[in-house]
Amino acid sequence: MFKKLILIVLLGVNFSSHATTDQKINVESLMLQKSYLKEINQCGNEKSFLSLIKSAVKEANTFYEHGSYAQTIEEVILQNPACFIASTNKLSKKECETLNEKYIKEPFFYPRAMLTDALGRVKDANQSCLAV
Repeated sequence: MFKKLILIVLLGVNFSSHATTDQKINVESLMLQKSYLKEINQCGNEKSFLSLIKSAVKEANTFYEHGSYAQTIEEVILQNPACFIASTNKLSKKECETLNEKYIKEPFFYPRAMLTDALGRVKDANQSCLAV
């Protein structure tokens, strides 16, 4: 009888610990999704995103800084290319050339073809400062 009681208690503790772990994973997953959405929606605030692009062009001196900026820039290019092009049109010619060299011709995370295809789907892409 005592063994059955211990078995029931241990099983109950085991199941409750799995339920707690699943909740933590779900919350963590939701937080990651929220962070990702916040990242790609940066383009919605034009001044903020333009500031990010200018910082990426001027301040990305280390491998880690470059990777951090590239993560956001490449995701925005893939998820919202029209907004990206609209923002880049506000850059100087030199800034635009540097952005193109550092983040589009030599991407950090995604293949160049994916980025150029996404940008090519935008109606006015051939009139942007990124047009080749």
